[in-house]
Amino acid sequence: MPAQKRAARQRKLGYLVAASLLLNAAWILSVQFDQLWLSVPVIVALLAVLVRAFAVTIKNPPESAVDGIVTDGTIGLYLGWVCVATAANVAAVLVAAGFDGWGIDAEVWAAAVLALTGVVGILLAVYGGGRIAPALSLVWGLVWVGVARLGDEQFSNSTAIGAFIAAGVIVLVTVVARVHAQRTPLSAQLRRARGTRL
Repeated sequence: MPAQKRAARQRKLGYLVAASLLLNAAWILSVQFDQLWLSVPVIVALLAVLVRAFAVTIKNPPESAVDGIVTDGTIGLYLGWVCVATAANVAAVLVAAGFDGWGIDAEVWAAAVLALTGVVGILLAVYGGGRIAPALSLVWGLVWVGVARLGDEQFSNSTAIGAFIAAGVIVLVTVVARVHAQRTPLSAQLRRARGTRL
């Protein structure tokens, strides 16, 4: 917004957010034009930019509740979604390339990917002090995977259970991290002085 054009926090985030939008557009185009091999480096770059933006929001707390909800909330939701999308994108590219899993069962690979996604969610929760937005979109993505695997065409009971477990662990760790952050005196002072984080 015009009133924020000289805000140091917004200036640090502006180019990162702009880069993420361009990368997102490039990713969508690469998928729509069946250039799956190109979609992987693009989405990985998008993920890296969003991780950096997330770090900036943590190191530079919002000055108001509105800034915290709008800026931090948007970046957090975006980051969580891209974490899940990156895993799905890489898996789709490997399948399209005919990757046979080196003889390892597909459900084992699915469990490994879900575990890695869960670890990413845990790291974001701990590093972000229990921020809700990244956990929300990560959990939504994992639950969606779980529900999809309970369908008729791609039924996999173990994959669905793994997705639900990963989602549950992320929720639990996020809650614990948030409670811990709120009990920390310095965090409480920062919240009172600089608004709300999401």
